[in-house]
Amino acid sequence: MNRLFVRFWKALALVAVLAILITLILEFTVPLTEGQIFLFELIDLASIFILVVELLIRYIETKDKRHFFKNNLILLVSFFPFGSFFRVLRALKVIQKTIGKWFSKGVHLLAHSAKLMRVYRVIAVYFSKFREKFGKKKK
Repeated sequence: MNRLFVRFWKALALVAVLAILITLILEFTVPLTEGQIFLFELIDLASIFILVVELLIRYIETKDKRHFFKNNLILLVSFFPFGSFFRVLRALKVIQKTIGKWFSKGVHLLAHSAKLMRVYRVIAVYFSKFREKFGKKKK
């Protein structure tokens, strides 16, 4: 592959990770309107797309495909689309507000698991880059 193209996507992946981190910090610290939440979800989806393309580039560049899947399993799982699952959790949060606080702690924790999944994705991307440098050496 063209080296300039690969460098561009790797730099773009770094920007995507930074965008996810910034949106996470803002979501946890500042009360947001519905429009801002929608904008952050769009930024998150664009960032996921960029990170998936970067992962595909790394897959194409690797010589041992089986080794790639074996060593990047956590990173691959972090990109599964959990969106519909979290939409159900948001609906449960609305139900919880209308019915009362019987299951408030559980629903509240589940509703925030979408944010935690994004944190997990950032951590997986960050540490997967170091695996190649400090990982197990083949004998």
